[in-house]
Amino acid sequence: MVTTMPRITKPLTATEVKNAKPKEKEYRLSDGQGLQLRVLPSGSKQWQLNYYRPTNGKRANFNLGRFPDVNLAQARKSSLLTKELIAQGIAGREHTLVNL
Repeated sequence: MVTTMPRITKPLTATEVKNAKPKEKEYRLSDGQGLQLRVLPSGSKQWQLNYYRPTNGKRANFNLGRFPDVNLAQARKSSLLTKELIAQGIAGREHTLVNL
């Protein structure tokens, strides 16, 4: 029997986030635990939490704010708080989190 180890994602650094350059197509940088930085061709950067919806088990993205308005530390904190609310069935596409 072959066992596979879960893939470990190296957390992003503040420098990697700041220096992420736009490309021809949108791409994402993963910080781990579902937190991603979405980099658009326009140069805009947006934090997203990729999670499983508790109601149907499908994957979804929850927007946590734009960089640099929301820095890496704030995005990690918002991600943890959002995951707690999702687990309680509170947060989702239809809810907006303010002042995390």
